[in-house]
Amino acid sequence: MSKGEGRTMSRLLCCVVAVAGLAMVLAGCGTREVVWTTTIDMGIDEVAAALCADRENLYVVGTQTNPKSGRSLWLLQVLDRRGRLLRRQAFVEGAVNIAADAALRPDGGVFICGRSVVRDTAICLVLDWRPNGNVAFKRGLVMGEQSWANGVCALPGNRVAVCGAGVHGQASDMFVAVLDSSGRTEWMRNYDFSGVEQAHRICADAAGNLVVLGQTKLEEACPDLLVMKLGAKGETLWTRRYDSGGMDVPGDIALDRFGNVIAVGTAKSGDSARCVILEYDADGGAVRKVAFGEQAQAEGNAVTVTEEGDVFVAGAQLEQKGRTVLAYHYLPNATTVWERHVRLGSDAAAAALVEGGDIYVAATVQNATKDIAVVRLFRPAAERP
Repeated sequence: MSKGEGRTMSRLLCCVVAVAGLAMVLAGCGTREVVWTTTIDMGIDEVAAALCADRENLYVVGTQTNPKSGRSLWLLQVLDRRGRLLRRQAFVEGAVNIAADAALRPDGGVFICGRSVVRDTAICLVLDWRPNGNVAFKRGLVMGEQSWANGVCALPGNRVAVCGAGVHGQASDMFVAVLDSSGRTEWMRNYDFSGVEQAHRICADAAGNLVVLGQTKLEEACPDLLVMKLGAKGETLWTRRYDSGGMDVPGDIALDRFGNVIAVGTAKSGDSARCVILEYDADGGAVRKVAFGEQAQAEGNAVTVTEEGDVFVAGAQLEQKGRTVLAYHYLPNATTVWERHVRLGSDAAAAALVEGGDIYVAATVQNATKDIAVVRLFRPAAERP
């Protein structure tokens, strides 16, 4: 990075977060749908990747890109529960750095993963960030000619699991790695399903088993969703494939307290897009496969399950004039307790959500440039824990 570019990036990082009003949007029944919205706009492109929450703060992770230079960096924003900025920190390894996911550390702070391009080679990158701003470790993993991380989850003992893709010629395999609390590799495995594959999101159950949501494509066929459960050492316990007949795009995956699996994604066919919800029991038995709404055009990008078993899904609803942020409290058979539709900019889609009393979503919004919006959605008092 040149000195001029460094000064420009420093100025951008010192910009004040633009707060797009503490919006109080009234729903038809007189309750608030939106408590507040905070927009992160530094004058260039910011794209949301992940959102985590502890009892006090929100941790927003994304990628900031300078269109003129093509350089990009990971961006971490720490907000309080009112949406006010507490800390901003950037992470740079190579010329191009793309943040993909984040997970809350058991002892505070976050794990962040993604990729960094160093000397024209993409590598998987994982870092351990602490609340004082220190990075305890930053670890690069190489799987094949090119590799990148897409998903991360915390494990007991401040260990971390990461998933992604390793490229070999024209093909790619899913990979999963587990690192100890110092960033050393405990184990790392490739998973080859004889096509072009990548792992997208990962989560862990109480026994240390891992569940992965990915995408697999065989020859000229459209890509399908793949759900895979692994043992604590990476051994494959079961795999399940979902094929809508069109192009299936992975979104997110979560577990309830019984180990049941809930995955969301988007089934695309022509101009049609459906938010699909896949449910499996802990042994891989299919519970249900449904789509949100009878006629709704929607994308499924994020899911979270509370300790009480409530399931919340977020993504986007497709409209003639662009996408709007969509979030809903999900019930079996694709019914909803409530839905929230938030119009932001000319186009917006939620990338992540967390529950903390109310529901918080992080979205990428198209304004003059791409911005990150964090929205606190009202949750009825009757269903709060």
